[in-house]
Amino acid sequence: MRVTKVEVKLWKDPKVLASASIWLDEDFAVHEIRIVKRNGSVVLAMPNRKVTVKCECGERNPFDLIYCGVCGKKRDCPKPQGRLFKDLAHPTNTKLRDEIEAAVLKAYEEKKQKPR
Repeated sequence: MRVTKVEVKLWKDPKVLASASIWLDEDFAVHEIRIVKRNGSVVLAMPNRKVTVKCECGERNPFDLIYCGVCGKKRDCPKPQGRLFKDLAHPTNTKLRDEIEAAVLKAYEEKKQKPR
């Protein structure tokens, strides 16, 4: 699997520098890959969502909501342990991750250099 296309959109945020979309073999697209500044270096953050917890009514709500979005009951369950965000899409091996990082960061640097 190869990265065949990359699109980058610059952000005006000190932590999130840009977002990217990639196409793999021109057949599969992944959107909302964020380019973030973390501990002084630039890294990729794959698309993710907040972990949800189940209410008594059966509805799943983001862990940080105080009241259920459906039944309105106050939630009293504790904050989940471990990671609070779950990746929606991610490479399954180091080789593909390295290729994605190289392609996205190269496109980001090129976009950053172009005058607006």
